[in-house]
This record gives sequence, C-alpha cells and structure tokens, in this order.
Amino acid sequence: MKKLSSKMLSLMVIALCTIWFIAQVQASPEITRAVIHPDRVKAGDVVYFGAQAMDDPNTQSRLQVGVFIMINHEPHLILALKYIPQYDVYINSLTIPEGVPNGNYTFYFIARNNQGETSEPVPVDLTIYSEVKKTICAPRGVLIDGATGAVKNFHRGEKGAEEDPNLSDLNIIVPRGTLVKLSTLYEGIWFDGASGYMGTAIALFLQTENGEWQRIDEDVYRSDAIQGSKIVFGKAKVVFPALREGTYRLRLEVGSYVKGTEMSQPLFDRDNIIFTVTVR
Repeated sequence: MKKLSSKMLSLMVIALCTIWFIAQVQASPEITRAVIHPDRVKAGDVVYFGAQAMDDPNTQSRLQVGVFIMINHEPHLILALKYIPQYDVYINSLTIPEGVPNGNYTFYFIARNNQGETSEPVPVDLTIYSEVKKTICAPRGVLIDGATGAVKNFHRGEKGAEEDPNLSDLNIIVPRGTLVKLSTLYEGIWFDGASGYMGTAIALFLQTENGEWQRIDEDVYRSDAIQGSKIVFGKAKVVFPALREGTYRLRLEVGSYVKGTEMSQPLFDRDNIIFTVTVR
C-alpha cells in the first residue's frame, strides 16, 4: 500500500478538524425566529412572545427557550416560553406592569439544551408608551324643526373659556413617549318634527419655530340625516405624539354645525383653542 505523503496527511487532519468544528457549531442551539406582538403597547397591555429554535437533529432532548433582559451585560430571565409541538413554536404572554416608564426596551431570546449549550441571544425591541385623554370641547347642536336650530362650542372645564377661547394658560404635562389624545364630545338634539343633520370637524395644529401653524391631525364627526325626536352623541379626536422633550404650542380648530332640511345654509360655530403641552 502506498504511504500517504506528509502533505496529504496534513490536509486530511485539517479537513477532519474542520468537520469536527462545524459539527460542534451545528450542535449548539439556534433561535431561528423571534417575535414580539404587538411591538407597541401600553402599561397594562398583554404582549405575546414567540420563537422557533433548532438544535442538533441527533439530540432528542427538548430545548428550553426564554426571554431575557440584559443587566450589566448579563442575561436575566423574565419569561420562559412554552413549547407547542403542533406548530413547533415556543410561546408565552406577559402583562406589562403598571407604572413601567415609557421607552424602547430590548428583549433577548435565548435557547438552551440539556448539555448546557446556549444559542446566541436574538434581540427584539418593544416600545412601551402611555396615553393621556383630554376632552377639550363639548359642542352642542339642536334642531327645533327643519328650519330652526342652534349650535355652540362649549370649551369644557375651563373657567372663562366662553369669554376667551385662547386657553394659553392650559398646560398639559406628560412624560416623553405619551400619546396625547384630544377630543370633542358632540351632543345633538332633535325635537319632535325636526329633521336634518349636524356634526363637528376638528383640526390640530403645531406652532413651528418660525411661528407658523402646521396641521398634524384632523377628524370629522357627522350624524346621519335624522327625523326627531332624538338625542345623538358623537366624538371627533386628534392625537399629538409627545416623542421629544420640550414645550409645544398647539391650536385646536373646532367647527360645529347644524343643518335643518329647510335651511338654505347650515348654522356654524367656529373656535380656535390654543394651549401648550410640556413633554418631560
């Protein structure tokens, strides 16, 4: 038998070492998919964590998969995922505790087998935000009959607001990451024999550094054409996302109306309500 040359022998040793190394790498667990749903939630909401993982096919043991946070570069388990064999997925849910600060949080999915080998952490981000709801205006409309009616924007909860619609002394203070939801709650009243429709339109403006007003959101509520007697409530709402710290001057433009079936033109009431939002 012909002897192997030293060069050939060296190549075979390198190849065997390479195959062994690859086998060792493939033997370690691996997270192949990691999902957080939804990826934006409020404190108190339920979040679902799901993952798929694989290990050496020759290994019969089941993987353990968990969700971790990093503290001083060390992983700390916050949730163990349950294996669902019908779908070959690991899944569990978690209710975000009340009082968790707004922010972007990174969670790490890690798989571990019975030999103590762990996968590389797979990071997935979750945004936690809060909401502040303010009813700024409560418009009222009335139709006595098809030709007679009235409408008025009532600036809710503000002393002297009817005399001065400029609410610059109203300052809403929120933490960064809050959605400020501003609404108008409309009430429409149709008396016996009245017919027509009514509604309100609102638009939210942000004052820029050069003093101009930039429209950032709008909404409309409009009732159906109704024959009285009837009382109907409706809501129009806009949102200011408080994403950066600072003080912002906002203007809510409100236009409410009633239109009887015998009116040539609708009756309107229009107001501009100016206030500030401070984001900390």
